[in-house]
Amino acid sequence: MPRTCFLQPCAQRRKFDEAESVLRQALSESPSNPPALVLLGRVRATTGKLDEAEKLYRVALEASPRNAPAHHALAKVFAFQQRWAEAKESFERSLEADADNAEAWLGLGRVCMATGNEEAAERHYARSLSLDPSNALLHFDMGVLSCKRGQVVAADEAFARAGELNPKLDLTVVAQDPNNAVHQLAYGELCEALKDEEGAGNAYDEALGIDPGMGKAHFRKALLLTGTGVTNQAALYAFGLNAEEAKRHLREAVASGEEGTAIPATEALKWCEMEEREVEEWANALRKDQQKTKEGLPGERRDRQGEGGIGTASDKAGRRDEPAGAGVKREGAPSAWVEEAGGYLSLPEVEISGPEEFMEAFVNKSKPAVIKDGFAPKEAWSWTALSERFGDSVVRVSLSETGRFDGPEPGDMWGLAPDDEVLVRPPATSMAFSDFVRLLRQEDIKETFYLEYLALHQYLGTPMAVGTAVDAALSGLELLLTNIWVGKGAYLLVSNLGIVTVTYLIMNLWLGKGGTTAVLHYDDYENLLCQVRGTKELVLFPPKDLENLYYVGRRKGKLKYHFPGKWTRDELDGPNKVIFSSSVRLDDPDFERHPRCASGWVQPCASGWEGDVLYMPAFWHHEVRSYPDAEEGNVAVNFWFRNVTSFADEEREVLGIGGEPSRTEP
Repeated sequence: MPRTCFLQPCAQRRKFDEAESVLRQALSESPSNPPALVLLGRVRATTGKLDEAEKLYRVALEASPRNAPAHHALAKVFAFQQRWAEAKESFERSLEADADNAEAWLGLGRVCMATGNEEAAERHYARSLSLDPSNALLHFDMGVLSCKRGQVVAADEAFARAGELNPKLDLTVVAQDPNNAVHQLAYGELCEALKDEEGAGNAYDEALGIDPGMGKAHFRKALLLTGTGVTNQAALYAFGLNAEEAKRHLREAVASGEEGTAIPATEALKWCEMEEREVEEWANALRKDQQKTKEGLPGERRDRQGEGGIGTASDKAGRRDEPAGAGVKREGAPSAWVEEAGGYLSLPEVEISGPEEFMEAFVNKSKPAVIKDGFAPKEAWSWTALSERFGDSVVRVSLSETGRFDGPEPGDMWGLAPDDEVLVRPPATSMAFSDFVRLLRQEDIKETFYLEYLALHQYLGTPMAVGTAVDAALSGLELLLTNIWVGKGAYLLVSNLGIVTVTYLIMNLWLGKGGTTAVLHYDDYENLLCQVRGTKELVLFPPKDLENLYYVGRRKGKLKYHFPGKWTRDELDGPNKVIFSSSVRLDDPDFERHPRCASGWVQPCASGWEGDVLYMPAFWHHEVRSYPDAEEGNVAVNFWFRNVTSFADEEREVLGIGGEPSRTEP
């Protein structure tokens, strides 16, 4: 009897070592045995060795080009890696050889769902259903498709059928009874997860119609209104949008006294009231004459963290708990060491012909690139034009003593040894956009006011729904974007990347006078940086330079600000250390303290001119300096996508050298 007859039960029992031993013996006798190659590939895939599995499947296909199991197994590897075009082709090849494979039709449907083709997904699910109506996961996927389309009854029926076929499936989140408030709440959370905000809002309203005192439904509705709900990737609390309606729901949530709801609702309500108080204080102060402005702004008061003036405490609602120190001012530019390194490398300049081509040439290869001719006239992004549209809107503003953001400070500024370093978030405060512009226009203010990481789904409004057509109605910033949004280059890239290949997460606004520096760090997102006004000098290093750039663990300090120009550093967090940015200052690198820099760096890249759209892959190290245009400051917008770059092993290996924990992940 062939050895492969024993392999399926062996692999199913997850005795991978035993299965691999038998398979290796079979392949030693018949090296091009397709069934053995496919089974060994499945063992490798199950144990996480996807590259090895892919090679084995390809060898099997060389020996047997129409081998349906090999095509199917290869397609599943591609789908897991989000290589959607290759997954689609492999599923189709599998079905050419075996048109009655229900699982392959299901897989092809899932690829279509991932790439935004819901009609094709529906057809493929229907074919799979006709071949195997007993697949619980198929019914679950059909329920998800119905959810995305707002077909509540069909979704409920599909999820119910999935639960009947496989009672072990956890369907609590999708169980729906129109007269059951708990089920409506769960359905709303599922809609949020699927980015169906309208469906989520309707479900929460239905839950409250059934049970008006349901605290969690009030809390979920408040978070949804303010852009801080289930899929939020930005600030924990934010009240730039729909604050009055959100406050009403938060008060009801607090009044409910529900365990697990009342306390976080209380915290959110305090944050909302803090933002409103800060907005009012800035508005009152900045409407006085110049001298009274400086005297009238409150310098000392207690906020929800316990102390400080307007924006004086580190912003605990900040994204991912990332530190951002004000730094120490030093003059100079990174010219000498750049020249010694051979000068900046030029990034390739490209035009987008299609998302698949861009993914293959740049994203999948982790290569930065500049996309040219992305933006419409910059006049619509001037301070005046923006103030006309958003003057009364609330924004969250960061402050710096020197213009440096997101980096460490020397320990002796905090009562530690000079060689120690402290991580510090910039103080942050809330104000009306028009008041922020007033501060930017004041020449005698030395501190830097800056919109950084301003998530537009939380403040000002979401400018686009990824996946819509260029000429579709845009929400939130519709008036602004009708006049200025991009088009052909960057917009199509964003929408198409969101559909075809990667997951869109967030859009941020960056706006200030210029003269700001975001110190050397990396992000674990794929990034499209669109420079609208002014220029940015970005110094980039590839991920492999991590071990040469001195990312070390540091304690966190709380920096406080009192207008005008008063800074207090007197409080350190506990002994735990956080790793975020590099210790290397690119304006004045200390090669004696950081010797690996001198020998380990490759030539850096630089780009970021007005009108450019820079694609910066995840995990590329970058320092960003912003310079104003001749008229009104520096404005940029960036889009973050979930990364498709495998870097976790390298990160753990390098950061583990010093025994420090890695930074907090989002």
